[in-house]
Amino acid sequence: MALAYNVVQKIPLSHKTIVDVTLDTAYPANGYLLSPTGLGVLGTPMVVDAQFTTGQGFSTEYQATGAQAGKLKLFKNAAGAGQYTECASADITASMVVRCEVQANPLSSVIV
Repeated sequence: MALAYNVVQKIPLSHKTIVDVTLDTAYPANGYLLSPTGLGVLGTPMVVDAQFTTGQGFSTEYQATGAQAGKLKLFKNAAGAGQYTECASADITASMVVRCEVQANPLSSVIV
């Protein structure tokens, strides 16, 4: 199964989209590679602010640059340790949804 994208809102004057991403159970090491067109933009987003709308005890991190550019990493609270560790495939279910506020680059990205 692949990630499913649902564009909830487009805000062209601000170069933003709001997208619900339904996860799958095949979480790869170093995160999911997000599709710019799935996020409603052409080109790599500058910023993706992602928050879980379903699922508790998880946090997200979007890599905008570097070797892991375009990836959404997921972390879970390590039982009682107070630290977050990167998730494994078994930690993610296909019913988990992450809402992403996507900021496109106004000079090179177009809202689609």
